[in-house]
Amino acid sequence: MLLYLALGGKPPKFGHVPLILGADGKRLSKRHGATSVLAFSERGILPEAMFNFLALLGWSAKDNQEFYQPEEIIARFQPSGFNNTGAVFDEDKLQWVNARHIRQLDIQRLKQTVRPYFIQNDLGDIYDAAGEDFNTKALLLLQEKMRTLLEFVSFGKYFWVDPVAYSDEALERYFSDPATLHNLEAIASGLNDCAVFESSPIEGVIRETAETLNVKAAVLIHPVRVALTGFHVSPSLFDMMAVLGKETCLRRLQNAVVYLKK
Repeated sequence: MLLYLALGGKPPKFGHVPLILGADGKRLSKRHGATSVLAFSERGILPEAMFNFLALLGWSAKDNQEFYQPEEIIARFQPSGFNNTGAVFDEDKLQWVNARHIRQLDIQRLKQTVRPYFIQNDLGDIYDAAGEDFNTKALLLLQEKMRTLLEFVSFGKYFWVDPVAYSDEALERYFSDPATLHNLEAIASGLNDCAVFESSPIEGVIRETAETLNVKAAVLIHPVRVALTGFHVSPSLFDMMAVLGKETCLRRLQNAVVYLKK
């Protein structure tokens, strides 16, 4: 500014975006964790999601929206949209925005985008060997649940590999009942006789088994989910089982039975 004045020039109008703050209200820095774009990419944040999130730190299009594609932000940008106060870098909000963008991906781009994360976790060969049809079905089921691209591997890898352990919460909630062992054996027997291994017949087997055992279907559904995935949450159980296939489901149920017999 002083140089402009000293040289007799007319200073332009200056402005800057609001400071970006951490959750503690202090200026964002490395002590708050990852702050580089590459670090967020490694954690599975899409470029368009990061663009969307950063654009809304201290700026608004004044239309009460929070989800935009980059071209929409560019078209709506006006300097008058800047706020006067610091903007908090909320990682939960970033993951929410990222999840919205993940759900918008077409399946071909999704398959290409998640593949490097499988490779980085030594699952690239297994992912490729599963084939286009299987990967399409599996990723479409996971797509509605995932917040980051990395979660397709860290959470959803049970589509490609058998679980080697069960989460503590899943064990406590659904494997602690002594009746679970017998229930899983009954489910396995019913599924073994299931001629058409598709979502509707699978559901029928589980609900019929529940009636035979005189228990609610949920008493069977939740332990089966744990046996197949290692977690207490997943996409639609019956759709997932149809994608996994009969052989895989029976093998994992047997693995759970062996575990419960220890």
